[in-house]
Amino acid sequence: MSKKCLLCNKILIGRQTKYCSKKCLQKQLDRTYYLKNKEIIIKKVRAWDKKNPEKVKASRKKSLKKFIKNNPERFKELMKKNYNNNKGKWNERKYVHYHRSKIIKIIGDKCKYCGAPLEEIHHTKYENLPRGNLEEYCKYLIPMCKPKHRTGICNKNRKI
Repeated sequence: MSKKCLLCNKILIGRQTKYCSKKCLQKQLDRTYYLKNKEIIIKKVRAWDKKNPEKVKASRKKSLKKFIKNNPERFKELMKKNYNNNKGKWNERKYVHYHRSKIIKIIGDKCKYCGAPLEEIHHTKYENLPRGNLEEYCKYLIPMCKPKHRTGICNKNRKI
């Protein structure tokens, strides 16, 4: 029975080590270090991400462009799947975007929770909304600022 490299499974002929090369050994050492210090490394990365949001955004944008360029069919498939999974949300958002000025007059232009200027409109539900009467439709909308909408404060009071 021949020995195999623990990382790449190449057959080791006449070797006393567990790895076929220094490269495999270094990869394993890096992997072991990462697994031992995973939480610390992740905290450092998240802290760096918070300090450098522009760089993170640029990096993600670059990665997305590269993905779209290399996998156009897969990207179309994912977009179609996302649309099909969230068709109700997409259609309601389009409706609100089209009637935004009228809706703001009805629901107000200040955040319901803190009084900050309106930035986003939250839907309390997406299914079976009354399209004909805008007054009735606005009962299912909440004016919000971005920070409150992102924290999910609105989800605690959700009407379904």
